[in-house]
This record gives sequence, C-alpha cells and structure tokens, in this order.
Amino acid sequence: MNFKSRINRWAQCLVVALLLAVAAGCANPVQAVNAAQYHAFGFDARQDSPDTEILAYRYGSVNIGQLRMPYWKDEKEGSRQATGIHATMSIEGGLYVKWRLRSTGQVFEDTVDLRVVLPNDYRNQWVYFVAKGPQLFVYRVETIPRPADWPAIGPRKFQHEKVHQIYPIAR
Repeated sequence: MNFKSRINRWAQCLVVALLLAVAAGCANPVQAVNAAQYHAFGFDARQDSPDTEILAYRYGSVNIGQLRMPYWKDEKEGSRQATGIHATMSIEGGLYVKWRLRSTGQVFEDTVDLRVVLPNDYRNQWVYFVAKGPQLFVYRVETIPRPADWPAIGPRKFQHEKVHQIYPIAR
C-alpha cells in the first residue's frame, strides 16, 4: 500500500469515527440529563405524610447515606423518615421508594426513571418526594418565588416556590 492510499484510508476512518461520535451524541436526547448536576434531594414523611413510614429509598447511583437507606435495615432500629442534601449528584439509577401505611400495614414500592421526567438543566433545584397512601409523588422545586398565577402544589414547605409535579405525570 503506497503512502497516498494510506492517507486516504486514514482520512476515511477519521470521517467514519467522527460521524459515529456525532450520531451517538444525537441518538439519546436524555443523555444530557445523566450528567451530575448540583441540586437538592429530600423528603420529610413526618411532616408531609404522617401515616406513612418510609422503609427504604435510593436516589441515583451514589452510595451516600443520605441518598439511600439499606434494604436490610432492622425494622426495630427504625428508619430515616426525612433527609435533605445539596450536592453534585447523578440521577442515573432513578428514585426507588418503599413505604408502609401505618393505619393498614400495607406496603408499597415504586421506581421512577428521573431521566424521563427531569429537564436537561435542573441545577439548584430540589427533587423531593412524598408517599401518600398507595401513590408516590415526585416534585421538582425551582428555588424562585411562585408567580401569583402559578398553582400552589406539593409539600407545604414549598408553597411559596415554583413547584412542578413530575411524577405521576399529570394528564
């Protein structure tokens, strides 16, 4: 193979590699949401749903105590009923919550793929969940004042901020 054909072959490979890289970047528009962003995660079952006991939860894929509660935790020890953390976190792995209604003893669990329900940019916002009855609610809270024409939804502590219910998706 002569020098000119080697250069041609190298250029063709480079063009194919660049096209593949561009195609991979465009193939999944959800990809950007996977990047870790500085935001807050939390819940407070004591205030938001006193009839509910959180048995287990996992937020994202990071193994930080405030982002997960072990499934093997001893029921007699009790379990964390509130948490709040501000950090650079990835939402890859989603949100998993398992809870029990104190009044009936019924146990429920749900998993939410946050990549589908969060916008690409959720920096400096809260991802907050409330388990009420058999339903898990997930909210995105913008840390800006709620406009007068914006409905007050979600947890009472966020009534003065702009709140979006992201799960279940309102139809």
